[in-house]
Amino acid sequence: MLTHLYRDWSIEGINERKVCYDPILHRLKEIYLDNRNNIKILVPGAGLGRLAYEIASLGFQCEGNEFTYYMLLTSEFLLNGIEKIGQFKIFPWIMETSNLLSFNDQINVATIPDIIPNLGNHQMSMVAGDFVEIYSKQKESFDCIVTCFFIDTAHNIIDYLKIIYSCLKLHGRWINEGPLLYHYKDSDSLSIELNWEEIKSIISSLGFIIISERLIPCTYCYSEHSLLKSKYTAIWLEAIKN
Repeated sequence: MLTHLYRDWSIEGINERKVCYDPILHRLKEIYLDNRNNIKILVPGAGLGRLAYEIASLGFQCEGNEFTYYMLLTSEFLLNGIEKIGQFKIFPWIMETSNLLSFNDQINVATIPDIIPNLGNHQMSMVAGDFVEIYSKQKESFDCIVTCFFIDTAHNIIDYLKIIYSCLKLHGRWINEGPLLYHYKDSDSLSIELNWEEIKSIISSLGFIIISERLIPCTYCYSEHSLLKSKYTAIWLEAIKN
């Protein structure tokens, strides 16, 4: 939670957000020039709600979905209970005990939030619960679905792909950005781990037309003070429901 606060809401995490979120926001502004208040966008795996908030701030109807209870509690507070910029100091890396040069690296401070969230007239909502359970029942409900560091959280990624397709309206857009770090790979529960070529084949077979694909170097909860520097090459995909 501390590192996610750093990523999504801290003053110090702005560069990581720009690299990861700005391509998505820029593309949405390009696609939808007018009548954004009538465009419904779903952001599954919304976490602490920053990306969903930024999308709603552009004038869209944005629905975030999150399963994790403490993420939901914290995002509710951040979106509705903040009084001033820099209201809190946190120690994102306080639980890290390896790859440190000194104790000062462990107690490095981050300041949250970098903005005062103001929902105002923004059309934003957060839905609590499991993505598969909730959205498998919804058909053609959204104009666009944005998945950011999300599809590899599935037990069965094929279920995710089918539900994304089903939830989109005809000619609706799917924008994806993220790696394939399968979250259940080393667990005892079901984990289906496909490579990107296999995933693309399934995406096309479902009826999507892939119109854009590229790789974006980025980081995730990145500590500049750690001796271990982890970076991702995130897969960018834009597809249309045919």
